[in-house]
Amino acid sequence: LDLKDQFNKIQRDEIRLLFELENIEKRKTELENQINEHIIYEDEYDIYKKYISAVDVGGIPFFIIKNILSTINTEINKILSYCDFAISLEIDDKNTEIQTFIIDGNSKRRIELGSGMEKQLSSLAIRCALTSLSSLPKSNMLILDEIFGVFDADNLNSIGQILCGLKEKFDHIFVISHIPEIIDFCDKIISIDVDNDGFSFIENIK
Repeated sequence: LDLKDQFNKIQRDEIRLLFELENIEKRKTELENQINEHIIYEDEYDIYKKYISAVDVGGIPFFIIKNILSTINTEINKILSYCDFAISLEIDDKNTEIQTFIIDGNSKRRIELGSGMEKQLSSLAIRCALTSLSSLPKSNMLILDEIFGVFDADNLNSIGQILCGLKEKFDHIFVISHIPEIIDFCDKIISIDVDNDGFSFIENIK
């Protein structure tokens, strides 16, 4: 090749190499952007992972409840003070579980072994106690829908005292029940009946 051909070849090679270099620079920029995005996603994932761990069963909620468990038990048993049994919430640190026990005289058994009345009252007391201790906005109204159907005649006597205790925590308590004896524990009565066409209507308000 003469000098002119060599020069032309060098120019073509230079243009090709510049083009390749430009592509490499673009690819480098793309990879750097991907690396930066990956770092951001890693940071976000790490934050999310820590958040999930914090709000998990064994996280902050468990830590808070564990530290005020005695206060919760005290509040629960204030509500159940008119009953012949008490409730004890206990922590199983191995499984980060909260277990509920019924204490009746000298016996202690899991809530699953309790009677229908004991389970119903325990559930009500636990909910009201947690509501009372919570700093979150709370309702001033409590609705009890057919929760006294599992009570026998002897246990019905304690309902009035329990309702009186709940009046200190709620401005309004609505009790829905088919049990006539419940009327004796209520300040106002709304009677609902069914007409001949099968429609419900308010019969009277006392």
